Amino acid sequence: MSHGTSHHGGTPRYQGGFTLLELVITLLIAGMCAGLGWQAFVTSTESLIFRGQLSTIADQGRLAMLRITRELREADRTGFIITPNTEISFSSRATKNANGAQDPQGNVITDGIVRYYLNGTDLHRTIVATGEDNILAKGIQDLTFSYDTADPATFTYVQVQFSVKSVIPGNELAKFPLRDRIYPRGF
Repeated sequence: MSHGTSHHGGTPRYQGGFTLLELVITLLIAGMCAGLGWQAFVTSTESLIFRGQLSTIADQGRLAMLRITRELREADRTGFIITPNTEISFSSRATKNANGAQDPQGNVITDGIVRYYLNGTDLHRTIVATGEDNILAKGIQDLTFSYDTADPATFTYVQVQFSVKSVIPGNELAKFPLRDRIYPRGF
């Protein structure tokens, strides 16, 4: 605000209003505050979206592990094969009951063999007899199946582990390791 002299008698008189310099400084400060607020809003929104995507990826991995665990718990010792630590095949009572037709004596005709394997970064589940093949999860790395003993005929549990990696552009480093030890009930 400025004080100037009056045209009448030279005494100082208050003139209302702001100078151009005061207005420019005010606009600059308001613009900087708005810019910082906008940047905080954008960063917060991006972070929220990223966390939602990571949560979806982690949930997909957990659901795949839950499916594997459930079927391995119902596995028969017969037909249990782990192929170079990255693939597993087994005979599942649950699959027999759900998919197998029975002969007149009540014996299951379908073999009920279930196979889990990795194709690229996709975790697949196949029912061998029907050829049904489903992708359980995408973005899987480091899939391993292992027995608790060196002799597959005497094992008591199977350990399954894999990592779900982020497939979010620009954030490929996020990984969620999952591991479970499964004790089949049919043993």
